[in-house]
Amino acid sequence: MIKFKFGHLLRSLKHMFWDLPDKNKLEQSLFKEQIKIYYNFTSSAFYGFLAVFIAFFLDQNYLLSLVIGIPTSLLFIRLLFLFGRNLASD
Repeated sequence: MIKFKFGHLLRSLKHMFWDLPDKNKLEQSLFKEQIKIYYNFTSSAFYGFLAVFIAFFLDQNYLLSLVIGIPTSLLFIRLLFLFGRNLASD
């Protein structure tokens, strides 16, 4: 079973939004590209969750839609943050 490390995720978000890079133009442009990558992956994870939630909701299995939809979205977000970090570092 996969354990989520929320502290690591929160530190990543803090680093991403509050620990701004130096005034160097190259670092600023790389930082902006990294934010775009994270935004794209996070929004796709949200739409993945929405699709799972709606599929079970339309089947009128409300509890199952929450039980499966929320962990699925957390897993998607965690995986996509990891892939986004790897893409941004290339």
